[in-house]
Amino acid sequence: MIHNTKKLFPLLSGTLLLLCAMSCQRNYHDPEPEDYATLFPFKGIEKPKISYEDQVRQVCDPYEALESYSYPGVEISEGKRKYTVTLTCQFTERGAVPDEVNSRFVVKYIGEDKQIHIIGSSTSVSGAEEIMTLEEPYEVTIEAESGYPMYLSVNGTAPRESNITASIRAVSEDGLTVVKELKVSQTQNREGQDYISQPFCEYIILP
Repeated sequence: MIHNTKKLFPLLSGTLLLLCAMSCQRNYHDPEPEDYATLFPFKGIEKPKISYEDQVRQVCDPYEALESYSYPGVEISEGKRKYTVTLTCQFTERGAVPDEVNSRFVVKYIGEDKQIHIIGSSTSVSGAEEIMTLEEPYEVTIEAESGYPMYLSVNGTAPRESNITASIRAVSEDGLTVVKELKVSQTQNREGQDYISQPFCEYIILP
């Protein structure tokens, strides 16, 4: 038995050497690199999607010149809604009478024609198309759609203790969409004729 085992050792050794030699002669190739540009083509940087349902109040310049104005509305094609927009404004001036006011209040809004329109407290307000009457509410109604900028701007000068209030609101035709109201009330508290301390200009894109 021991004799047979000794005969097997040379045979096994030769077989192992042969297998090793065959193994060493095999050619291994690195795999072809993946073409990631083809697999995952670059589609450009995705623009963030803006949801006008959030009704973000956007700040604007109450003293912007009409020549610099650019319509801030957007085009919304899907799920378009219809709205009735109402702007209301009123001013008071201590000791004044309707035909003799010194207040130079300026209220601006964007009309159905996408242009800025100016309401003044007197005919001396530059560019005023509409004139308020002392202590009487003045109202403007606009028919609008989704994407319309519900815009309100108030500035101007007035004697001490003069006040200007203005608001703009929208009611959807479907009665389901509630839109934030923009409103402002400012009193001129400095001696003499002076500017209101906090001129206002904001707008909301109707969803």
